[in-house]
Amino acid sequence: MQPIHLLVRELMDGADVLFGVPMGRQCFAKLLERTAEPLQPSVVLLDFEGVVSATVSFLREGPLAYRQHLRGQSSNLYPVFANLAPAVTDSLTDYLVASRDAVFTCEFVPSRGVMGPTLIGQLEPKQKLTFDAVGAVPDVTAAELARKAGDEDDVRVTAWNNRLAALVQKGLLIEMRTGRKKTFRTIFAVEAS
Repeated sequence: MQPIHLLVRELMDGADVLFGVPMGRQCFAKLLERTAEPLQPSVVLLDFEGVVSATVSFLREGPLAYRQHLRGQSSNLYPVFANLAPAVTDSLTDYLVASRDAVFTCEFVPSRGVMGPTLIGQLEPKQKLTFDAVGAVPDVTAAELARKAGDEDDVRVTAWNNRLAALVQKGLLIEMRTGRKKTFRTIFAVEAS
């Protein structure tokens, strides 16, 4: 899938230090303006190239609020944070670990594409187990995951479904429907950190 590419610094009028709630909300509004809903699942790269620092409040009110908004709408857009400076990575990781959340990050060069996708933050242990299981077997159903784990009863299949739904809500998995059947896959193969 060809990613949608948005330069965060450009959206923020060339600012290389991004801070505060007002600036974050401005970023959120601009991200919404720049992205139309695609028909197929698509990665939207939030490219932080040239941004040297971003505070937790900016990230929470801007890019992370954008991700939450998209996932709340069951959007086909899946935000990925690209080209993060160390200070931005630190702020983002601190917030994600504190809120038990995770996002994809990567390096992106237009001529070479996405490189080194990585999951940062922290997932609950059962969510991490589920994420890893889906990464090992693309296009898998909850029932198939339950069988592989030796969980045959409906209660355990429901538990797998709940974990998968939580990971879709975080934008880490893509849910695809064919009739009543739901299959899941990761956005791309990742190197978990």
